[in-house]
Amino acid sequence: MGVVRQLIQIAFTEAVRGRTIAGDAVHDSLIKALPQIMDGETHPVIAVSIEDCVSDNASGLFRTDTSMTLMLQLAIAKSVTVPVTIGQGENAVTTALEIGDTDAALEAALNLLDRQWRIALSDPNNAWAELFRLLVPTVGKVSDIRLTDPETGRKHAARIVEIAIEPIAEPYPGQGDTEIVRQGLEQVAAVPDYADLAAIFSDSLDAGADLYLWQVVQGRLLSTAPVPALIGVGTPDDGQEVLISDATLEIGGQIEGQA
Repeated sequence: MGVVRQLIQIAFTEAVRGRTIAGDAVHDSLIKALPQIMDGETHPVIAVSIEDCVSDNASGLFRTDTSMTLMLQLAIAKSVTVPVTIGQGENAVTTALEIGDTDAALEAALNLLDRQWRIALSDPNNAWAELFRLLVPTVGKVSDIRLTDPETGRKHAARIVEIAIEPIAEPYPGQGDTEIVRQGLEQVAAVPDYADLAAIFSDSLDAGADLYLWQVVQGRLLSTAPVPALIGVGTPDDGQEVLISDATLEIGGQIEGQA
């Protein structure tokens, strides 16, 4: 589910960015690590990722029954400088993301953040949200988990939201109709941070364009070469397809039931 998964992650990120109290601090794996882009002050952040992708009871690699888990990490965090030792005892510093204990004010901020991303994703006038909805026709179970220190039991100002989604199918090699995916890649390509990635994925959609139809079927079934002919979709000699405009059937011998 490579290109579909990538588009979902980007569409969600862009749909929410600038529309919550997190502002532009909504990030996916394409953006550099959060500690390096924060200014040391406490700030709401959202991190977007897709963790699980499962296909059941289907043949081939390009499934139509895939379910995914879209994960959001909502936090009130800040960037801190931490001393480290590198090489042969050489001292240096690095930055890390610190999430402190929660309190009433931080809980209110998290609750507001949680509501705002849902509003943004539901907005009919949000072009990125519309792309997300095209890519994800079905949203299932939504779970919300508190981030807690397992050793001390301390509750942090962070929550993890897991959303079960059922996306459209990943385009298979040789597939002609990829309108939603191509539309999404064009939209993504207009964002400078994603332009190169969009170009690479766009090129990948042309894979299989030179295949014969029976070869496309073979690829979808993940079958060996003789199978298409055995099931009636391949040419008798596994050669190129020939278009036939008319045919003549000649029957020799006596037909049963006639004198």
